[in-house]
Formats: sequence, C-alpha cells, structure tokens
Amino acid sequence: MHDYSAALSAGTLAVIARVSLAIGKPFTLGIVKRTTPREAWGLKPFIQTNVIITAVWTAAFTLTAVVLAFMAHAGNAHSTLAMLIQVVGFAVPMIFTVRYVSRVQAKAGAR
Repeated sequence: MHDYSAALSAGTLAVIARVSLAIGKPFTLGIVKRTTPREAWGLKPFIQTNVIITAVWTAAFTLTAVVLAFMAHAGNAHSTLAMLIQVVGFAVPMIFTVRYVSRVQAKAGAR
C-alpha cells in the first residue's frame, strides 16, 4: 500500500476536484475568494473562470495519479522520476492558473 500512497493522494485530490465540479462549486472558489471582492463571487465570468481552472487541476491530478500508479506497479514508486512527476503534476496546473487568470483579467480590463 505504501508504494501507492502518492498515486492514492493524487487520486483523492482528483476525486475531490471532480466532485466539486459536479456539484457546481469548483474547489478553487474557496481559495480565490480570499483575494477577490465579494461582489465578483456570483458573476458568471468569475465562476466560469474557476470551472476552467478546476477542470485543469482535475485533469492534472488524474493524470498524475494514473502515472504514479503505473510507476508503483512497476516498482518505481520511490524513484526520482516519481518525485519529478509529482512536482510537474502541481507545477503545470499552477503555471496554467497564473497565466489564465492574467489573461482573463487583461480581457476584463480591456472592456
């Protein structure tokens, strides 16, 4: 079981993110509301932006979990490559989030 702990962690995050989308409350809303004025919280573009961001995180968590599970099955759960995959599994959606939010804000500012 220990060999699969990283895959299970990523998989759990994928399930949480997927459920948050299914119930219409993207998990990123809880994070972004800390820095966003309350009047924006109910706006459709604000919610849609968070749906897209959460979907990207969901895909990253899912892909990371699958790759790590295959690596664990192959006996490589504790390799440097497995650690790198975990880092990339968080870094890629993080970079996407920063860039996507900047793009959305720039478009909103242009209007």
